[in-house]
Amino acid sequence: MQIPATFLRGLFSGVVGQPTRPVERNDQTKPQSADDKTLSDSLMTVLGQSGNPSLWEILKEYDVTHITPRQFSQMLQQLRESGSLTEQEYTELAQIRRDLAEAGVDADEPVDLIDFYQKFIRKLQLMQALGTAESTDDLQTALQRAEKHLKWLEKISTLQTELGTDAWA
Repeated sequence: MQIPATFLRGLFSGVVGQPTRPVERNDQTKPQSADDKTLSDSLMTVLGQSGNPSLWEILKEYDVTHITPRQFSQMLQQLRESGSLTEQEYTELAQIRRDLAEAGVDADEPVDLIDFYQKFIRKLQLMQALGTAESTDDLQTALQRAEKHLKWLEKISTLQTELGTDAWA
């Protein structure tokens, strides 16, 4: 299902700004979709077990909590070229760049992607609770996609920190 651009533009307005506290979630009680599991398994395999030096070389150059959309696109391209991302994963994650453009983030403006998606998810949840969306199906689809992107970004950030590869610490 395609989400209308005008719908998303309205959702993204006000998402970019000062960082806020993390969204409280209990990931253990939240079921993981098949797509989330595939992306998670792929990421964990590549990051946790492959020892792919080119992957670590790529990831240590970027900080998803302070990255420009242009840099994010470069990171994804490098991950795809190194074989660390499949074409399907690349296409899915490239949606993050489109989300940033919809929110009006300049290609060279640094943004905290984790904070961006936490705010976006809170806004979607509020709209869902208030029943203010034109289409609940579109809203649910956007919420699921945003949660999937946030999980991926959090895993990248967490793995770098936990495994001692955090170049920004």
